[in-house]
Amino acid sequence: MTELREKMIREMELRNLSENTQRSYLQAVYGLAKHYMQSPDAMSKQKIEDYLLHLKKEKKNALTTVGSVITGLRFFYNHVVVDEQLSPVVHLQKPPASFQRF
Repeated sequence: MTELREKMIREMELRNLSENTQRSYLQAVYGLAKHYMQSPDAMSKQKIEDYLLHLKKEKKNALTTVGSVITGLRFFYNHVVVDEQLSPVVHLQKPPASFQRF
């Protein structure tokens, strides 16, 4: 297990996140790292945004799925990496539950 993954799990356990939430957050970070074949702590704001657009436009993930990824990445960059340059990404809003596709 990598040091980042261990730190993330520790932070989630300290906040008493459920097993399902932990799994979802870890999957969000893993998906980003796998997409670029790069450690998630070395990502640029541009890469993260491009990945989210990739999930939405190319993979055609549901907005709720993209919202879950945003939440997982927000947790990672707020509590594990704490990178001020990525703070705009961390503050991306999840799509509202009432949002309808056209």
